[in-house]
Amino acid sequence: MTTAMIKQLLTNRNFIFFLSIIFGLLFSRPAEWLKPMIIPALALVMTLSTVGISNDIFRSPRDLVLPTLIGTVMSYLILGSAIIGMSALLIRDETLWVGYVLIAAVPPAVAVIPFAHFLKGNISYSLMGTVGAYLSAMIIMPLMALGLLKSMPFDLWKLIKIMLELIILPLAASRIILWKGWQKRIEPVRGVIVDWSFFLVLYIITGLNSDILISQPLSIIPVIIIAFASTFLLGSLIERRESFSVSVKTKSPAWFYWAL
Repeated sequence: MTTAMIKQLLTNRNFIFFLSIIFGLLFSRPAEWLKPMIIPALALVMTLSTVGISNDIFRSPRDLVLPTLIGTVMSYLILGSAIIGMSALLIRDETLWVGYVLIAAVPPAVAVIPFAHFLKGNISYSLMGTVGAYLSAMIIMPLMALGLLKSMPFDLWKLIKIMLELIILPLAASRIILWKGWQKRIEPVRGVIVDWSFFLVLYIITGLNSDILISQPLSIIPVIIIAFASTFLLGSLIERRESFSVSVKTKSPAWFYWAL
């Protein structure tokens, strides 16, 4: 294999993501040691992904209302309902059921924004939608806990801390990069840094769960079905329906809101 081919592979996003899963299954032990790196890696991804967001979007608060509401509706009313409905049909294990209620209750993963960038979506719209879902979570999570589970842990401070670490501070850092004019220097390597940061996150997640993935592969079949349906099938249905044209026009399909 030539040097050019190796370089091409090491900058190919699909190969990098696939490699992270393979490494996580084969070399899982370091994942426990690297677990504290998940938040910094995601914060770096968020910082570099939001560099492309212009400061102009913050000058008209009125224009931010609609994407904020859309983020809440897509995350909870559409995706959350789909996850809970499918898990009620397919999941018999009480622990998994509680897990899916938690997935439906928590706000979307911050990977919404970088994946919007990967897929040539509207990053500004995705950012405001994500912020709206996080703000709504402060009210929706306790209500879902009361309605679906007798005891569901809800830590408001932890939610605020995650929003601060993974949205507010990275967005502020990206504003500093724009203010200093560093974005031109960063641009040639921005994609590679984001991809390899995701490699680290995916490797750690896979490594931490490698035991069950290897020893009980059949037990994750319902999980795979729900993940596939709530991500790709739901996204395809929404994109095809004119009643959800806002998502299509802004190139921010609902499956961005699947929590990793």
